Amino acid sequence: MARLWESGLPLEGLEEIGAGRWELLPADGSPGFAQDPVERPEAAPVASLTMLAERGAGAGFFWRIPESLTPAEAARWLLWCQSYDTAGIRAAHGKGRDSGVPVGPAAAAPYTRLVGRSLAQTLLLNLAPGARGPAGTGWWERTEPVVGRRRGRTPEGMVDLLCWPARRIRLLPDGDGLVRRVYVTGGDDLKAPADPGHGADQSYQDAYKRVLPRSLEATVPGLTAPTRRRTATPVTPEAITWLSDRHHLLNQVTVETTTMATDKYRSTIQDTHARTWDLPAAALVPGTDAHARLVQVRNMLHLADHAVRAAAAATVPARSSHAPEQAENFADRARHQWSGDLAPELAHLDSVTGVAQGREALVAVVDQHIELASQRLRGNPARQAAGVATLAQARGLRDQLARYGLDSQAEETPGIGR
Repeated sequence: MARLWESGLPLEGLEEIGAGRWELLPADGSPGFAQDPVERPEAAPVASLTMLAERGAGAGFFWRIPESLTPAEAARWLLWCQSYDTAGIRAAHGKGRDSGVPVGPAAAAPYTRLVGRSLAQTLLLNLAPGARGPAGTGWWERTEPVVGRRRGRTPEGMVDLLCWPARRIRLLPDGDGLVRRVYVTGGDDLKAPADPGHGADQSYQDAYKRVLPRSLEATVPGLTAPTRRRTATPVTPEAITWLSDRHHLLNQVTVETTTMATDKYRSTIQDTHARTWDLPAAALVPGTDAHARLVQVRNMLHLADHAVRAAAAATVPARSSHAPEQAENFADRARHQWSGDLAPELAHLDSVTGVAQGREALVAVVDQHIELASQRLRGNPARQAAGVATLAQARGLRDQLARYGLDSQAEETPGIGR
């Protein structure tokens, strides 16, 4: 791998291997790259390829529905559809419909990918080690066309998995080169094995509620502590564990996490989150100094979360039906703030400077929420007496956060990991 990392992947022969199958829109009208020769009595509007349709994937969103796509736009949405299309009923080849078509493989759970300085490095970082990595058949190597839906097929290897045909798609360009019509039908159902970009315990709800924003806590090994409800050690994405014997090849790595929330049938997109983090590569490997510093940041985030919730509780009677909602609103607002504030500091966890800067950023966010709670108490004399003690608890947690890592007692903080 070290040799390939320095020299790059031997891509020169791919065009010859896949001769005639790299064009997106062939001049003779045949199916182009990553497409199949599906047919339907009537073509669908090109919006059905995207998440911008009137119903299905994009139901409930308010945006302009595209009537046409350029070849570049069509290529991007084609890849999106293969990876993230929602589940439900899809048109079948020929005529009729297929029910129970599963969601795209990358949308099944929060998805994690490692990004290098080039496409070649990104591919190497996300391929399994050993013979398992290059196994399988890519789009450019497939010579036998498939038009129907197939159930229960198992990937032959990583290449097959990364090129998984979750949908049968055929772009139908007009004479001006724009794509206005398309065929989209059910493809190959993927049930096993699990994608190495997914963690075994990852879900949209877990990824959203963790104090490290947007599933990073569920991504890095050793960050999610067992809780009262969960005693087993959470399983992080397999692709991250492969970095343990590769991290010496690079100083920094970019971690991308993508989360798509849907209804219970996975047929309608309710929300999407995509986040990019720059981290020292060693921070993803337990036992390194950089990883230990990331654990420190996680612990400080837990302290900040507890402090913000205490500040929220100070403004609402404990028995009030609004108390849980108020605490959650405060916490969500704080998470949104430190999602952006911490990004620069996490990139510098190769030294203690990143931890110190992260501490300062978190203290500033907590101070804002304590001040907001204090203002609300001053405007509510009836609540003031009962709220002062709870607000004092929030200030005590804030002081622990400000000292975290600076004295030995701050290392063991009650409530962390619960």
